[in-house]
Amino acid sequence: MSEAWLRERVATALTGVLGDGVPDAETVNRALAPSKKAGQGDYAFPCFVLAKELRQAPPAIAADVLAALQTRIDEAPELLKAEQAGPYVNVYVDPTARARVTLGAIAEAGAAYGTSDAGQGRAVCVDFSSPNIAKPFGIGHLRSTVIGSAICNLYRACGWNPVGINHLGDWGKQFGMLMVALTERGGEERLDATDAPMAELYKLYVEIHADDDPTIEATAKGWFRRLEQGDAEARRLWQRCVDVSLVEFSAMYERLGVTDNLTHWWGESHYEGEPMDRVLAEAREREVLAESDGAQVVFLDDVDETLPPCLLVKADGATLYATRDLASAIYRQEETDAARLVYVVGAGQRVHFQQIFGVLGKLGYGWSEACSHVPFGLILGMSTRKGTMVMLDDVLAQAVSKVREVIEDRDYPDADKDVIAEQVGVGAIIFADLSSQRVKDWEFDWEQLLNFHGRTGPYLQYAYVRMGSVLDKFEAVFGGKPAADEAQWSALTDPEAQDLLRRLGTFPEVVARACEEHEPSVVSRYLLDLAESNNRFYSQRRVVDEADPGTSAARAVLTDGVRTVLASGLSLLGVALPARM
Repeated sequence: MSEAWLRERVATALTGVLGDGVPDAETVNRALAPSKKAGQGDYAFPCFVLAKELRQAPPAIAADVLAALQTRIDEAPELLKAEQAGPYVNVYVDPTARARVTLGAIAEAGAAYGTSDAGQGRAVCVDFSSPNIAKPFGIGHLRSTVIGSAICNLYRACGWNPVGINHLGDWGKQFGMLMVALTERGGEERLDATDAPMAELYKLYVEIHADDDPTIEATAKGWFRRLEQGDAEARRLWQRCVDVSLVEFSAMYERLGVTDNLTHWWGESHYEGEPMDRVLAEAREREVLAESDGAQVVFLDDVDETLPPCLLVKADGATLYATRDLASAIYRQEETDAARLVYVVGAGQRVHFQQIFGVLGKLGYGWSEACSHVPFGLILGMSTRKGTMVMLDDVLAQAVSKVREVIEDRDYPDADKDVIAEQVGVGAIIFADLSSQRVKDWEFDWEQLLNFHGRTGPYLQYAYVRMGSVLDKFEAVFGGKPAADEAQWSALTDPEAQDLLRRLGTFPEVVARACEEHEPSVVSRYLLDLAESNNRFYSQRRVVDEADPGTSAARAVLTDGVRTVLASGLSLLGVALPARM
């Protein structure tokens, strides 16, 4: 039960109140909305929607509805009263009922409050992160990684079975270049001699691409041809690049807390051979593959006249990203029986995915309509003067260091300070990424994202810790945890408490909306508003009062409810919950 349940009670009371199914349930549910102004009830029903059917003025209809509604309100203990305001009928929920229903639902569900079984256990493939082999994590990799992981969490909370796919960039002609660096530029010896093989591998990558030796390109093509043909030495060199990279990636995923959401590490190489041959064979069989300037393409003007042709095979016979993405989509859907395929990839790839989904449809895959591209914007303010990559590890380390400076004077053991600094510093970066709409560019601002008092991750983590301290104080004073059966619900009828209860009651709807829209920021903004509402309540109400156990219990149960929802929301976003700050 939640605010939605209370709304349903109001809707039930209004349905058919004028007799003969007028208004009907659909009309009521569509029109009923939370009142926008204080003092005008909790829910408003606009009688404009009945004017045409009843051929009466809306204020007259409102008067009839109000008169007929009164008996039903008297029989519904959760509803307090109704009033007419011109063409509207405003219905008031009993504030003690809101407290009892909302906090009872949270106490009963615990950490599961806000979850649902909407997905009915169906699989959903979420393609996210997908870094390139031999390139360390840059700040630009952050967005897909944390947005994708949060979307997996949201799907899981809504009863789906998320299957995270790490589509590694582990194939292509760039590996021929790396093999030249490894064999002709002393690369293997350099990897053997260093304690930081990933950094050294990236140096080799940069150096060989900057080398103006005209023979390199031809040699690199030869190496890549050997790799495609399964040559043992080429495969060994390729595998070494992959192994070095995966060690680095795994450490970063562990630090960001996304490891458990990456179910399969299926890189581009996973689809070489039969999966890609199948795509081309099916395209020919369905007669959708056409030749254009020696290349093989699928025209999509019949799908969307604005889409350019999708190039599958270049004139020289080489396949492309599109070929592999088509093969991977078919493989994933058949391997997991996924009801949805979701791609968390930058906004710049919008047309590419429109092409992929269009081609899948032309190949006869009806599930192509269940494919979604989840685009996101750029991170601004993080480029260097030389335009070189900003390493994510450096950014996280700096965030952790800044938090460590803030808490240095706290009376905690150094080991605890290190844990707190890691949780708050990394959490600040994650939350900052997820706190605005994903399609918008994100302006990186150290002062803002580490602010303990602004609308930031540390602010929410601090609120969570502070509420824990309040509950510890309650337990110390009264000898046990707050219990609903000891609460005096009338202590929660003030405006601040009711605002907090309304927000708590909408959490299940917030989670469902964030999942359906693939928009973690819906949860982020909700949590910030919830914490601010809680601050208003806390600043005006004393929670623990030894002389008033009933009021203290009610306010402590409310505090516990807020803390539970904050913990659930932050966990959905992948932000850690510190024990203290």
